[in-house]
Amino acid sequence: MAEIRQVTIKVRDRQVDGGTIPSTAVMAEPFVNLYNGVLRFSGVTGGDYEPSTQTGVFEVGSKLYNSQITNRLNIGDNFVISGGTGIISEYAGISGAGLSGKFLSGTTSGFVLGEISDIQGVTTRVQPGTNIITGGTADFPTVNLVDSPFINGLTASGTSNFTGVIQSGGTDLYTIFLTSGDLSGTSVSAGANVDVNQVGSDYEVSVVDSPSFNDITFSGTATGGDAIFGEMSASTLYSGSTDMEAIIYNIAAAGGTHTYVQPGTNILTGGTATEPIVSTVDSPSFNDITFSGTATGGDIIANDIVTNTLSAITSISATTMYSGGTDLETIIENIAGDIAGTHTYVQPGTNILTGGTALSPIVSTVDSPSFNDITFSGTATGGNASFADMSATTLYSGSTNLEDIISTVAGDHTAVQGGTNIQTGGTAAVPTISLVDSPSVNILSASG
Repeated sequence: MAEIRQVTIKVRDRQVDGGTIPSTAVMAEPFVNLYNGVLRFSGVTGGDYEPSTQTGVFEVGSKLYNSQITNRLNIGDNFVISGGTGIISEYAGISGAGLSGKFLSGTTSGFVLGEISDIQGVTTRVQPGTNIITGGTADFPTVNLVDSPFINGLTASGTSNFTGVIQSGGTDLYTIFLTSGDLSGTSVSAGANVDVNQVGSDYEVSVVDSPSFNDITFSGTATGGDAIFGEMSASTLYSGSTDMEAIIYNIAAAGGTHTYVQPGTNILTGGTATEPIVSTVDSPSFNDITFSGTATGGDIIANDIVTNTLSAITSISATTMYSGGTDLETIIENIAGDIAGTHTYVQPGTNILTGGTALSPIVSTVDSPSFNDITFSGTATGGNASFADMSATTLYSGSTNLEDIISTVAGDHTAVQGGTNIQTGGTAAVPTISLVDSPSVNILSASG
């Protein structure tokens, strides 16, 4: 039987925070810090232990500064980590296939295992837009500007350099802009309907207040008084604010009874029911005549004559003659009494020509007067006119009110019917025509 020896190991201790193993400690002599709960040992120089805060010393205890696990760490079979690979092979008692699809999620209580499938979010994929082309993959897209982008407006705060040709329309800007050398000896002169005002080396060019043109094309709205033309063409005709096409369709579709033209006092009728001819008799008889234009004819015999202008009349006989509302006898007496006095002579003004004598002046308008606006109560007669839109209280064709012409249109109408590849709808007055969803054609040609 082996001899049993009693060995007593003395352990030096420290009872305050910190401290190191004394330099007098021998190899493998333990030194315990009762304050920190740490047991320290001096190690072999060059060993592969985890050193503590003191070089050449390793420690164990309730509070470790560094610790190295060469195989694995197992905490109550709930947390297992491999010392060789650093892989957590068990967490919260779950291991193997139970860890598949899991991730660590932080909570107020600590880290817990969560399902990766519970992670949700919104993925916005890059799509090409105007002037943009895309490529690459969904996770690594590439976005590029097209080779020839089309931009409405471009604002640059730095300097833009172009190596090619900059065009306006299809014209090189270099040929549009003039240099100071190009302007040398150049002047701008006024032409038809144009005013020119030179300010230093600059010229202000504007249209005169009342220009006169042979033909006018405009996209806006022309507003004026009454107008009568030999021919009139427009994209849309209006009566008041209503499209004439809609008015004609409504009247044509309505049908019904028409009141035809019948002769009355001083009137003769002829023609047909839909195209009547209405004329005055050769010798009409009127109680009173008022006109704003010019009366031309032979003799006039009347008890009273009130007129603004008399022209080409052989003779006039009347009990009393008026000019305006004044008896001509009174006017003549006043003129005769003022012959020796001072007179204000007629001078030409805008669009006016004068002639004759001082006492018998002749005042005429120029052959081609120019006005800003014209208001007249009679009849304006001219050549052709073309408008984008036209609006009038009353529209005439020749001398006939268009409303009277349209009202005779009712009768038999050819309604729109569907044909090959065509389907129709709407009403007789306002039909709709459409191509069928799947048309069949023998030959199809396209130029675009």
